[in-house]
Amino acid sequence: MRPTRIGMLVLVLPALPVFLSGGLGGLAPAAATCLLAVGLILLDGTLGTQRDLTAVRTVSSRLSIGASARVRVAVRSQSRGRFTVVVRDGVPPTLHPDTPSGTVAVTSGQPDGAFEYRIRPDRRGSYLFDDAWIEVPGRLGLVRRPRRVMCVTRVSVVPDIRALRRYDLLARRAMTAEAGFRTVRRIGEGTEVERLREYLPGDPFRRIDWKATARRQRPITREMEAERRRHVMFLVDAGRWMSQPTDRLLKLDHALNAVLLAAHVADRCGDLTGVMTFADHVLSFLAPSSGRDHQARMLEELHTTPAALVEPAFTTAFREVAQRLKKRTLVVLISDFSDPTTANALLATLPVLSRRHLLLCIHLLDPALEALGTLSPKTLRDANRRALAEKLSIERRRTLDRLRAQGTHVATCRADALTATVVNRYLAIKGRGEL
Repeated sequence: MRPTRIGMLVLVLPALPVFLSGGLGGLAPAAATCLLAVGLILLDGTLGTQRDLTAVRTVSSRLSIGASARVRVAVRSQSRGRFTVVVRDGVPPTLHPDTPSGTVAVTSGQPDGAFEYRIRPDRRGSYLFDDAWIEVPGRLGLVRRPRRVMCVTRVSVVPDIRALRRYDLLARRAMTAEAGFRTVRRIGEGTEVERLREYLPGDPFRRIDWKATARRQRPITREMEAERRRHVMFLVDAGRWMSQPTDRLLKLDHALNAVLLAAHVADRCGDLTGVMTFADHVLSFLAPSSGRDHQARMLEELHTTPAALVEPAFTTAFREVAQRLKKRTLVVLISDFSDPTTANALLATLPVLSRRHLLLCIHLLDPALEALGTLSPKTLRDANRRALAEKLSIERRRTLDRLRAQGTHVATCRADALTATVVNRYLAIKGRGEL
């Protein structure tokens, strides 16, 4: 309980004439008046608790990591009259609220008074909004007393699902290229022949089957079957190198965002997608499939994937994929193999998959390491740090060259370009018919 401005004036004003006059003659009446004021404040605090208040919090039950979201807290009262309350919402601090408190004017019989604030979560998982605290004014307006109003809400922070809606909107408007994505090839321009038929005006000349034309003595054209129902498997490293933050999120979170959108694009193209996350052991495995239900299961798998400060077990992960996937599959690995130990483990294990599957390794660059490589050394410590960064950069280039020599597709990018890189490389491989 704390006095309002009016309450402070009621306490101070009786003693003000005594201090201004400098005498003690009016001290006793002033003290009596102050005691009366204190009694009124205590009484007002007791009366203030009788107001009947309810609070309703409105927030999406599923939040996208790294994206700003709105929270609205509405207050309703059954008491008569109009008064103002101060609301402090019980938002988890890990959701990074801007101003989780505000002043709300409440009027009986009128629409709920409300205030809004925004949050920006940067960690996946489930979070619980606690009850709201409302400072209620007394009947006389001399004091505010806090009251706890039941208002519990549970939310889940998942990989960025807003990117899926943005991509669909751009695809409908044929504007994906403006957002940095390749244009998806139209259905019917695949590499496999579905059937032969007679040539019709307007058919491309490159589709004419000259051998069949010679046999039948009339123009015959090939009708191509669209490349569909191909298998794409995303492997996400959740080890220690992917546990480092960059651009407000962990590298792992950037990877999961990219996988979610790439799987959505592949599903639109008619392919089957799956995902596996691993650290020192396999964390989750979802076999390739398609459809909305499968995409929802993938989202649930990804949003609970933890980051672990351990070395990634590529051997265990690749053997798991080799045992479960019998059909030729595009395997997309997202990792950071700047560390020579991690890179050597990756190179030693690649043959487990490369005998049957097509591999795409995407290396996520470390901005801090890149910055050290361009550092102008002013001290011996700076020189040592730059030398170490340059050494790791050289090792990384050697690793990428060895991967290419083994027939593996390779791409490197920063976190902010990861999603576009994964989607574009998938579309490029699909467009060339390599699967």
